[in-house]
Amino acid sequence: MKKIKFDTVINKKQQDFIDQNHEVVLNDSEFKKIVQDNKISDQEIDGNLGQILKYFADRQECQNCVSLQNCGHAKKGIKTEIQIYNQKLIFKNIYCHKHYQVEKETKFLNNYLARSFGKSYADLTSSNLVQQKFVTENLLSESIQIMKWYTNNDSNNLFIEGDDGSGKTVLSAILTNYCADKGKTVAFYDVPLATQTVRTVYPYSDEYKKITNDLNNAEVVVLDNLMYERPSVEFRDGILIPTLVYRNANAKKTIFTGINHTQLKGFYDITEYGDKDIQKGNSIANLIMNDCIIIKLKK
Repeated sequence: MKKIKFDTVINKKQQDFIDQNHEVVLNDSEFKKIVQDNKISDQEIDGNLGQILKYFADRQECQNCVSLQNCGHAKKGIKTEIQIYNQKLIFKNIYCHKHYQVEKETKFLNNYLARSFGKSYADLTSSNLVQQKFVTENLLSESIQIMKWYTNNDSNNLFIEGDDGSGKTVLSAILTNYCADKGKTVAFYDVPLATQTVRTVYPYSDEYKKITNDLNNAEVVVLDNLMYERPSVEFRDGILIPTLVYRNANAKKTIFTGINHTQLKGFYDITEYGDKDIQKGNSIANLIMNDCIIIKLKK
């Protein structure tokens, strides 16, 4: 294919650039196919040589991509794509797949005000649960039930109970991942860890305020491993009771996990100091079980 001469005046620098690169772009098999299939003229090619060469450079760099973090494009994660309209070349800047994935993951994580479960649960959904080696038929059926509880708005509270390893945290992670992906704010707290934090910081400290703010403001809260903590009057009276009162009054979704909901009263009657307050234990049990659905898991 011979290049054509422009009727308009082209300076020597431009002409040298065309002479140097016209055959180069036509020797590229992928671009040559685009030209032949769409009957692209030599004039159209020469008029867009700079963009075409940038497309080649972007394509080469993306083929050898190391990571988005080390992306060499002027704008990270953006590459050039060629489109054809009426035998004219159109160049568009598009987000690469890796950029989209990272952007989506960042947005997803930002909806978690707190997340105490490990990375292995981060990608769990009800649709990919069946692919996990640890899944049981009971766990699969209950994951469907927990999604129905959330979407049908059956009640505010949900208590997932079962022995260690039965899948309580798994189910909670599935639902909160779903909520975070849909733009809902989520606070997922491991109660023993939260209790330890509350025990060791001042009530007006940033750590303390973050816990209280998260538990009040999040659209969905998970209190995981309830009754696994060492009884603490600071956590019970300063965090747990005010949180339950506020969330129930404002009809906010709260999930609790523990071995058995019937142990609530006895567990929160006694503090680590040996004090007994039956009224506090009854109050917590009533606040949790009020408007609550119970899911029992089997190993």
